[in-house]
Amino acid sequence: MSALAPRTAIGRTLVHIALAGVVAFLFLFQPLPAVNRNWCAETTHVGHGLKYLLDIDSPAYLDIADEPEHLFVPFGEWRTRQMRPLYPLVASVLAPLVRDVPGLRAMSTHPAYPAFALINLATLVAVLGVFTALVGRSPRAWTLGTVVGLLLFSNDVAKVYTWTPHQQLFNLLEPLACAWLVREVACRPALTTARTAGYALGAGILLLAYGSFLLLLAALLAGLLARVRGGEPLGRVAAAALGVGAFPVPMLAWTLFVRHHAGQVYLGEILECRDFVWMADAWRRGGPMQVARAFRVYSANFFATFGRELVIPAFVALTAVVLRVAAWERTRAVLRDRRATILACLFASAMNLVLYWLMGNARACYGARLTFAVFPPLLAAAAVVLSSVLEDARPATWRAALIALVVFVAIAHTYVVAKVGPWC
Repeated sequence: MSALAPRTAIGRTLVHIALAGVVAFLFLFQPLPAVNRNWCAETTHVGHGLKYLLDIDSPAYLDIADEPEHLFVPFGEWRTRQMRPLYPLVASVLAPLVRDVPGLRAMSTHPAYPAFALINLATLVAVLGVFTALVGRSPRAWTLGTVVGLLLFSNDVAKVYTWTPHQQLFNLLEPLACAWLVREVACRPALTTARTAGYALGAGILLLAYGSFLLLLAALLAGLLARVRGGEPLGRVAAAALGVGAFPVPMLAWTLFVRHHAGQVYLGEILECRDFVWMADAWRRGGPMQVARAFRVYSANFFATFGRELVIPAFVALTAVVLRVAAWERTRAVLRDRRATILACLFASAMNLVLYWLMGNARACYGARLTFAVFPPLLAAAAVVLSSVLEDARPATWRAALIALVVFVAIAHTYVVAKVGPWC
């Protein structure tokens, strides 16, 4: 069955495109409310029983794609997207080129909708690509990584946001990109200033798409620190680290452009949701006691969001039990051999945990759709260990394991698509 893995990168990408398309199509069968409710997503019927949710924020993205000047309007929902403009701006560029794509043009009357749909589908493909890159390049590793990677779409984030213009799918991509960057920077045989600058510039551009891509800076620095701890001369690492200075360039350039064009910058996450600054707000209201009280409340809200996600924790726990019972000695060897990748995944998961924990919940501005970002690197770590244990297994064992994984993924995805909600 390892022959299922195409030999070329193009072939593997085409497989991922096909799988992402199938997964996305199945989401159109999810049960949705017949009557729309205030302040909730709107059921949009495509025809032949197919339907999707148009998120309450999606009209703002569509407006910006249609007319980018909406980013500079000093009121309304549009200005809250001002400092993460890349997503609707890319859609604005693509819209004239893809507005007549068959199938997609029938899903919405807005001419920019097909562009957002294609960006979302491309994000799913990128998620699978980064995931399999973490798991391994061999035919068996890629095949197992692709099958297990489909669990990244067996959740409410992918279910709700694949077909609606919104940035939430980046919560699947960012944590995996974070893990990949840590390992890439830490383990490359040679790291030049130019390559570090390329990584930093790319991360800075992604920051214009979604705020959590800020963690790519932490990933870059963690990778550099790992090289120092690995014994690389400090001077050589310091020379490579000069490239990190490219990270703030895209955001700085955009900020200056906004100030020049609109006169001021609007940070909706700070001014409306009070992300992170809730600590200063609490301090002003009552000093350290009020900060501690707010932290307890927000922590309870934060950890309560994890009860919504069952598939990935179940898979990770089941994998750990099976490996402990059936292949513990081989698993211990894999944990040593793949230590760099596993630690990179754990680092990415921990950074997302800390980010969303400290972000606060002053206006209920986060939920399971954000905190889900903790899970993709954990799934990747489990897949790395499992694929490495099975890499040299007998063909019969490999086939049995792969069939079991396919069955698990099929059941998980069927459950997620068929279950009712979430709708708001």
